[in-house]
Amino acid sequence: MRIIIIIVVASFFYTGVAQEKNHGRVHYSRQSNFSFTENKAVDSNQITKINSEIIGIMNFSNSNFQYILEFNENESIFKLDDKLNLDDKDLRLSKMFGGNGVYYSNSKNEENFRQVDSFGDLFLINLGYNLNEWELLNETKKIGEFLCYKAITLKIVENRKIFKKQIIAWYYPEISVPFGPIGYGGLPGLIIELSVENEATYTLKKIELNPKLKVVIAKPLKGNNVTENEYNEIGKKIFENLTKRKN
Repeated sequence: MRIIIIIVVASFFYTGVAQEKNHGRVHYSRQSNFSFTENKAVDSNQITKINSEIIGIMNFSNSNFQYILEFNENESIFKLDDKLNLDDKDLRLSKMFGGNGVYYSNSKNEENFRQVDSFGDLFLINLGYNLNEWELLNETKKIGEFLCYKAITLKIVENRKIFKKQIIAWYYPEISVPFGPIGYGGLPGLIIELSVENEATYTLKKIELNPKLKVVIAKPLKGNNVTENEYNEIGKKIFENLTKRKN
């Protein structure tokens, strides 16, 4: 009888440890890789007509803007690190060019959405779960102490014209959670580095794996539920109304 009790207790303890595995926090820096010369939507002949101050902002290197991904076995949340104490100007720039809002993913419930405050309202934008068709490559590279594998996919962008951007992810299979920056995930491992063509690269600064205090994810609940297309249409209508007023 004692043996049975010991086995049950040991089994319960082992299960508890297994449930606590793979939770933590990843800190990323964000480096803008936007370039007018690389942006096909911008005519190169128009570059000289653009105010130099605007060019400086668009090429702004916000590497000291840090983002944090908190995750456990089933959930993750990605947002600007609120401990940076940014001034108003840097905060505005970070929102303009760096992962505006809070990104929440739940692999168990197949949820993936972004909470964002824009157009004078709060939205919960449904990004769709695991919509990216990743191509897993044999290419590897060492990022810090992590041996990562490369995966690529395409992002379809509609901005007057429809064009594609390449997404490059470097994931670490030993941390077997399907999460990463700005809502990207679905890979067989944690995304350590993510690059969005002509937008930004999110690079690992440090990682806290399996800290003593369990990571608890606070799911964003407030906001108008919309799809990405519905959210973009709201933005288009507001822009059109502003243009009409100016004319």
